[in-house]
Amino acid sequence: MAPKGGNAKKESGRAKKAENEAKKQEATAADKALPRSCAKKEAEKWEDGAKGSKAKEEKEAKRLAELARKAENARLLAEEEAAPAKAKPAPKKKKDVKPAGPGAIAAGGGSSEAVPATETNSKDEPPKEIESYAATGIDNALDLLE
Repeated sequence: MAPKGGNAKKESGRAKKAENEAKKQEATAADKALPRSCAKKEAEKWEDGAKGSKAKEEKEAKRLAELARKAENARLLAEEEAAPAKAKPAPKKKKDVKPAGPGAIAAGGGSSEAVPATETNSKDEPPKEIESYAATGIDNALDLLE
């Protein structure tokens, strides 16, 4: 037993401690008695003020979309590599055409742009011989023209 004129602070502290212990026991008993629907309501109340987890969900959705895009690109690349490559046609070789000399066009030969000799001469007539002159130097060329 405590003495009659005991410590008042000590007595009030013990009383508060006993009250708090009783409240805790009542709260645990009430939690056990609550049905699950009440617990859901309680969780919803807590979620109302809490930060949303939408940012995490959005990041995860973006990450999954990026992975899907990369997988599609890899599939297309593999498909392209597996397909046989079309061979490019080899460029056609042209016949070696020598440049026409100064008298070649007049003689009926030379570049392919000139009219072929078969079109100018008929089949019945023999090909005509064209006279050609050659001169070296300007003086000889002028003499040849006269």
